[in-house]
Amino acid sequence: MICAKAWGMPMNLPDYSDFIVFVDESGSPTMSPMDPNYPIFVLAFCVVHKGAYADLIQPAVSRFKFEFFGHDLTNLHSWDIRRAKGEFRILQNSDRRQRFVESLSNLMAEADFYTIAHITDKRLIENSAHWFTSSYQEAFSLGLAQVSLMLDKANEGNKLVHIIAEARGQLENKELQEHFSVISQDHTINGVPRFELKIVPKSVNSAGLQLADLCAYPIGRQYLDQSRRNRAFEVIKDKVSMIRFP
Repeated sequence: MICAKAWGMPMNLPDYSDFIVFVDESGSPTMSPMDPNYPIFVLAFCVVHKGAYADLIQPAVSRFKFEFFGHDLTNLHSWDIRRAKGEFRILQNSDRRQRFVESLSNLMAEADFYTIAHITDKRLIENSAHWFTSSYQEAFSLGLAQVSLMLDKANEGNKLVHIIAEARGQLENKELQEHFSVISQDHTINGVPRFELKIVPKSVNSAGLQLADLCAYPIGRQYLDQSRRNRAFEVIKDKVSMIRFP
């Protein structure tokens, strides 16, 4: 699936893809200690058409923030929203929380994007012969391969695609950059890497990274308990492809 209402908007970008990819996570990529309440790691690749992103998504996110915070500097962070922490203390008021959730659900439903989510189930890895030093790197490799196939179907196979990932620790950033340098050789255009990785801090306040963040946790909860109603996942389910490992 690689079509949405606004993805046909012309961008006139001869050297660059019409699409950009934002990557964020939910859960810990380390195998131990394992959280019994969330024994998985989710890496979400949010693929967005730049026309939809520039003309529709970014303005919608700013308007949403203006409505609830009076400015657009707040990062929409799933963990803080769920716990009503920091700037999200306003959600301790039940009426305001309901209005916030409804507005955010509408924003996510209207936004044109598609998410490829790689889910590492640590329970299965512990009980199998498979073991990886970094589930983040493994998830990144497999997720990027699916993104590449998706872009091929959209006839975007000969343009440079930027992958935007949120920074973690200094060591983790270095390891990801080194890992990316290796796997990017498997995705080339006439011998030139097809993807370029940008690792950026949360302080850049990227609307795209916030979309990926808001998708990752609901996807994880849906995977863990499909019998329980998951309103946040219901909003985005038609925009999501889930891949489980192992």
